Amino acid sequence: MDTETKRTMAHALYYLEASLKDMHYQASLQDVESFNMDTAGTPSFDSEDERSQYLANMHSFVNDLRALVKGDSQ
Repeated sequence: MDTETKRTMAHALYYLEASLKDMHYQASLQDVESFNMDTAGTPSFDSEDERSQYLANMHSFVNDLRALVKGDSQ
């Protein structure tokens, strides 16, 4: 991958990691209804399981992006 693309992906990773940490923190303090009220761009969740699955999928995506940025994945 070219340098500019890698730089852009590294910035995206930085922001996604921060967002994921924020959402995990909120999830540890709030029930689903309160969580839904505190987010604007995140989908609304009907259950704890649905929210947990969303966060798990986002975590997997962040890990995949981290591997690309570090060059661990071809």
